[in-house]
Amino acid sequence: MNDTEWPEEAPAEKKSGVPKWVWFGCGGGCIVALLLAAVASFFFMTFIKDAQDPEKVWPLVAEALPFDERPEGWTVSGGGLMGTNQIVMIPEGGEGMAMLYTFPNSEGLNELFDPESMANNMVMLSIENAEAGEIEVQGRKARTLRFEAPAPGTDKAIPSLRIDLTGDGNVYVCLQVFKQGGTEPVADEDVRRMLEPFDVWRGK
Repeated sequence: MNDTEWPEEAPAEKKSGVPKWVWFGCGGGCIVALLLAAVASFFFMTFIKDAQDPEKVWPLVAEALPFDERPEGWTVSGGGLMGTNQIVMIPEGGEGMAMLYTFPNSEGLNELFDPESMANNMVMLSIENAEAGEIEVQGRKARTLRFEAPAPGTDKAIPSLRIDLTGDGNVYVCLQVFKQGGTEPVADEDVRRMLEPFDVWRGK
């Protein structure tokens, strides 16, 4: 009795690393979207990592608030894109807090000092009881805006003070100081004391 000859099995096809449904069900446009999402995720994670790295954040602070020696005991975090930065600054002791904003032009800066602007009337970020004024900082007068608004990480409105530290317009800078605890307005002396480690107007 002859042995039955069975056809040889065809070699198994190599499986693609990308599921077929992606190619056929999703289409080329979806592939591009997935790739863009992956790239965006990478840059987002890089941004978060850099935002927590003092060695990356302090140079951004120095562009807006020059200093000879890095202030000891301060905590800084944040960053930005295309010349617009937002940095949280906490002096030694952690009793106060400030937000440092820098902009590539005057438009973003001016919005922060306009109580009617969209920036000051966003949901959960709107300001109340706004009052324009000025303050003397290291021998020069700067415009201010006093108001009440939620501090970072809370929905409770507290007294705040924004100071325009732009100078002659080379760098557009705003420092927002929060009153930690109580309901009293931010005192001018507290702002001047916070800015002592910095040569605010250098290069401006």
